[in-house]
Amino acid sequence: EYAGLSRWLTRHNLILLAIPPLLTTLVVFTNDYHHLIWSDFLMAEHIIKIPGNANRFFVGYAIVIALANLLILVWLAIRSPQHRRPVSIMLLGQVTGRIFYMLNNFHINPLNPGESVFLVVGLVSSTYAIALFRFHVLDPIPLARSAIIDQMLEGALVLDKNRRIVDLNPAASRVLDQTASSLRGRKISDILPVDLKAS
Repeated sequence: EYAGLSRWLTRHNLILLAIPPLLTTLVVFTNDYHHLIWSDFLMAEHIIKIPGNANRFFVGYAIVIALANLLILVWLAIRSPQHRRPVSIMLLGQVTGRIFYMLNNFHINPLNPGESVFLVVGLVSSTYAIALFRFHVLDPIPLARSAIIDQMLEGALVLDKNRRIVDLNPAASRVLDQTASSLRGRKISDILPVDLKAS
């Protein structure tokens, strides 16, 4: 929703997205009867899980959701400059956590399996906590302001200290007859006949 993709958050889609996690929980709790998640456990220096037939499906679903999450965060950073710093922190946590997860699966993780889980969960949770509580990434005020500006009939341009366009609303894009992506980063003097000395 904060990335401007709320049209995909229909009740139908949310129900579809919820089915695999709920099914995973059910299959995990009943694994002793069918062994679809883990077919066996081996004792070595630590417990080794032998994946069952359905394990790859659920892991694959988790990977798809993780990739979608990463793409949405990148899209949010592109679309909303004020979110770039907290989104970068969240992306750092996500990517680092996935790397440790993959290293653990290939048994080349320098940490013990139990320790790696705590590291991954702790790292990702910490980066999200910083983004949420330090940078207020999900603060409703910027979202409301953005929604209002996007619906304005008047064109609005946001400039940085060097008078370059960092953001604009759809009305400004229509008035200037150019796409938002082609206008971002350009100096206002290249677009409009303005007197920079007077301003």
